[in-house]
Amino acid sequence: MSGERCGGISFRGDEYNKSFCSAHDFIASYGSLLAGVPSRISIQALADSLLLTIRYSDFRSLYDRQLCWERLGRLLIERLYVKKELREREFLALSAEARYLKFLERYGHLETAIPQYHIASYLGITPVALSRIRKKLI
Repeated sequence: MSGERCGGISFRGDEYNKSFCSAHDFIASYGSLLAGVPSRISIQALADSLLLTIRYSDFRSLYDRQLCWERLGRLLIERLYVKKELREREFLALSAEARYLKFLERYGHLETAIPQYHIASYLGITPVALSRIRKKLI
């Protein structure tokens, strides 16, 4: 996938962006997969994308057939975990302005390609607050 929002959630009618993904990223609501329940997280492509999908049960059956598939699954989950932990740490330790600068480092190519409200939601701020931060940095 490239240039799309990859995880978001709706709560009380408001939409929250959880993460953005780039080409070749793995996307899953892993907790839902493990629990065997439907995900409350949705995936929304904000750009043309090519998706490869596999049922989790089919993916797990590959684990039993070849060790390389189990290794691939572990590596994918490790990447997701590191991404999640980094995002949580940044939310706890960084100001909104610093989070915006981190967003630009990672996803600067999205800055003009997607609506600003997606970026503001990802940063945990309002579009007005994002506008103020952007003006300050110019």
